Amino acid sequence: MADLNALYDQLTAAEGPAAPLSIAVLVAFGRDPAAAPALVATWADPVASVDAALDLVERALPGWSCSVTKGEDLRPLYPGAWCSAKVQGPQLGEFQFAQAPTAPLAILRALVAALMARAPATEEFIRNG
Repeated sequence: MADLNALYDQLTAAEGPAAPLSIAVLVAFGRDPAAAPALVATWADPVASVDAALDLVERALPGWSCSVTKGEDLRPLYPGAWCSAKVQGPQLGEFQFAQAPTAPLAILRALVAALMARAPATEEFIRNG
C-alpha cells in the first residue's frame, strides 16, 4: 500500500506543480513510472490539472463528489490558500475538506485525507487498481 501519510505531507508542503510530486501521486494511484515513455507522456498531471485530479477522485472513491471553491475570499480564513476542496461520500458525515494554493492540490489533499480515513477500502483499491 502506498504511504498515504507521506504523500499527504508532500501535498501539504507543495505550493504548485512539481515533477517529483506528480510522479509520487501517479505511483500512489497505481501508475508505473517504468512504463513506456510514450504511455507516460499521455498521462494527465493530477498536480497541475483539475480534470486529472477529479479523475483520481472518481477512480479512487466511486460515488463520491467533489466541490471546489476558488478565490481571494479564502485568504483571510486560510492564509496562503486560494482554493478549497471538499470530497463527500454517500454517507452522512463522510467527507474531507482541504485548502491549498491551487485547485488540483486542494482536491488531492482532500482525496488523500479521505483515503486515509478509509484505510481498509483504500488498501483494496490500491491492490486492485
